[in-house]
Amino acid sequence: MDPSAQPTSAGAAWPLVSVVTPVLNQGRFLERCLRSVAEQDYPRIEHIVMDGGSADETVAILRRHAPQLAHWESAPDGGQAAAINRGLHRSSGRILAWLNADDWYEPGALRAAVAALLAAPGAGAVAGVGEMQDEAGQRSLRQAPTQVNSAVLARWLEAFFWQPSVFFTREAWSEAGPLDESLEYALDLDFWFRLTARRPWVTTPTLLSTSLRHAQAKTRARPFHANLEAIAVIARHGGSEALRPGLRRYADWLAAEDARLRTKAESSPDTAATAKELSSSRPCSGEGAWGKLKAWLCRLPVSRSS
Repeated sequence: MDPSAQPTSAGAAWPLVSVVTPVLNQGRFLERCLRSVAEQDYPRIEHIVMDGGSADETVAILRRHAPQLAHWESAPDGGQAAAINRGLHRSSGRILAWLNADDWYEPGALRAAVAALLAAPGAGAVAGVGEMQDEAGQRSLRQAPTQVNSAVLARWLEAFFWQPSVFFTREAWSEAGPLDESLEYALDLDFWFRLTARRPWVTTPTLLSTSLRHAQAKTRARPFHANLEAIAVIARHGGSEALRPGLRRYADWLAAEDARLRTKAESSPDTAATAKELSSSRPCSGEGAWGKLKAWLCRLPVSRSS
C-alpha cells in the first residue's frame, strides 16, 4: 500500500474495502454475517453477496439487507471459488477479502486490518487473529499468526490460520489471483501460496473474525477430503519435504479413525447409518469426488515452486 494513503480527517482517505460473501442455503447463519460487516466502524465498505441459487430463506434476507449491500445476486454458479472470483471481479476496493456466510467479523476488524496494511508499504496481505465458535457459543481454536511465508504455509496441517481474518490488496489479487475453481476446500491455501511468492505479508494481534463450527460446514462434514486437498496443494507448491512429519502423524490418525469406524459398524444397531459414515469418511474407498481428487493428487508435481 502507498503510505500517502494514510487516513486523514473525516475518514476521507481510508481506502475502500470490498468484502465478497459467497452463500448457498445458509440463511440461518447469513444475518449475523451481514450485520458484522454493516456494523463495522469503518467509513468505506463495499459488500457484495453472491448466492448460488439458494432454496432457503437466503434471498429474503438479502432483499431485507439490500440497502446495506453494494450488490447481490442469486443464480446457480460453479461453486464457492467461482462465486468469490466473480464477486471480486465486480469489486472496486483497494483492499479485498471474502467472508463466508457462516463466519463473521469482530468489531473493529476492518479498521485494524487496513491500518496494518497501510503501515507496511508493499505488503500484499494481512493475517489477523481468528477463533472458532460452536453453535452453543463456546469458543475454541484461537489462531494468532505471527508470520506468514511459504515455510509456514507448508506446515498448514499443523499450524493454520483462519481465512476470514485475511485481507489482501488489489495489487496482490491482480498478481496472484484468481482462485483455482477446481478446488473445493483448499482454495484459500492455494491462493496464499501464490500471493506469498509475489508479496510479503504482515500480521496483526487483533481478533478479526470468528468462524462457526456446525455440522453442515464442508470442512467438518468431510475432514479427510479437506486435509487431503490441502496436502495436494502444498505438494503442488513445492512443500513436500515439509509435509513429511505431518503426513506421518496424519497417517496414524487415519488408521485410528478407520479402526474406530469399523468397531462402530460392528457394534451399532443402526448398521445402515454407520456403513454410510464409513464409506463417505474413509479416504481409501469410494469413487466420485474422492476418486477424482485421488487421481488429481497422483498427477501433481511435488517440487515445482510457487
